[in-house]
Amino acid sequence: MNIFIDTISPLWKIILYADGKIIKEKDLKILWSEYSLFLDELMAFLDENEVSLKDLDRLVVVNWPGWFTGTRIMALIANTIKFVHDIPLGSIDYFRLLELSGLGYPMIIKANRTEYLLKSKPLSDPVIVPKAEIVPREYSWIWDELDFENQKVSIKWIWDYEKLIENLESDWNLEKIEPYYIKKPNIT
Repeated sequence: MNIFIDTISPLWKIILYADGKIIKEKDLKILWSEYSLFLDELMAFLDENEVSLKDLDRLVVVNWPGWFTGTRIMALIANTIKFVHDIPLGSIDYFRLLELSGLGYPMIIKANRTEYLLKSKPLSDPVIVPKAEIVPREYSWIWDELDFENQKVSIKWIWDYEKLIENLESDWNLEKIEPYYIKKPNIT
């Protein structure tokens, strides 16, 4: 059994999977309460499915780019589970999440109130682009609170977790996950 945790989306997701197939999944709406609720929610999810941490074969998390608190908390929890139970760790970034879910380029994520992180093609590095310079077109991304309809920008953000899990690599064994988050002016 493996656990995949997506903490980048507005609804966090925990997925229990094996052999490229989803066994059970749960959405969490805990924004602004990550530090106090996530671990309890994870443990409750495992209990509901009669799985303990020591039974897991792998823990995979979405680690970049993210917001300061959620990203650091997720890295801390994942690293602690690895340390205590010696479970192999895996990590994918936001853009890889979209790729494995079947979405195409260009991909974009909000960096702050006035800028976006844009990745134009698979081998390109993401760049920070001011909101005013976002070219009207269709982008793949997960979420935002802004309305782009007047600028003729179309957003595709629904991805396929079944496809993601089916395509997810399984050979990771990171020693530690370093939290990567969006920080002005750089991404660290």
